[in-house]
Amino acid sequence: MNKPLIALTADFEQNQYKIKEEYCLSILETGGLPVAVPYLTDTLSLQEILSKVDGLILTGGSDIDPALYGEEPAPSLGTIVPARDRFEIPLVQYALTLDLPILAICRGLLILNVAAGGSLYQDIYAEAGASLQHKQSAPRDHASHSIKVNKGTLLHRFTQTERLRINSFHHQAIKRIAPGFHLSAAAPDGIIEAIEHPQKNFTLGVQWHPGSLLQKDPSARRLFQGFIQAAMEYNASE
Repeated sequence: MNKPLIALTADFEQNQYKIKEEYCLSILETGGLPVAVPYLTDTLSLQEILSKVDGLILTGGSDIDPALYGEEPAPSLGTIVPARDRFEIPLVQYALTLDLPILAICRGLLILNVAAGGSLYQDIYAEAGASLQHKQSAPRDHASHSIKVNKGTLLHRFTQTERLRINSFHHQAIKRIAPGFHLSAAAPDGIIEAIEHPQKNFTLGVQWHPGSLLQKDPSARRLFQGFIQAAMEYNASE
């Protein structure tokens, strides 16, 4: 069987698309082939790209324009990249209609939630009463705080535990979970750390960066392996 092609979204700075190496390495190490996707402005091109891949990883990056979930910008809002938002919203929505396997990471979790009709806290310290350090200064491969994983979820299948330690690099978070999605995990201070869609083949978003933990945490590797397996099955069904 051919290795599944995995589309990767990118951040954009100073006229350059940027993707952290850990995303590519995580895909390669677990049996997939990464493919970077530029910001496409026409629907037909976007649909054609998704018709040729077997999975989608929504990567981390900048904040999300609050206008997309009906809010004005708060003073604590960080940098936004409107071109990325305009590209990723329809990308996610079309991927959901295809039931394409989706693994959404950090910002990716947030854009998944917004694209599906949910909302965000623009800043968890100003708006959600967060009491943990969610933007760690420790190295990326350090699991800095714990989360509670709900039993019976897709995420729990990979973590194989209800208590997991994760890394953390965010100041935004989900406020209202999008319709059809369920809570998969939360931090001790109540901040949502993962959601999934139980009616989809593999649609899972996590607030942390499992790619940074791949060499240390077996559950991070199982998560990517599960995603790649879902992509292989999607490929075989086409």
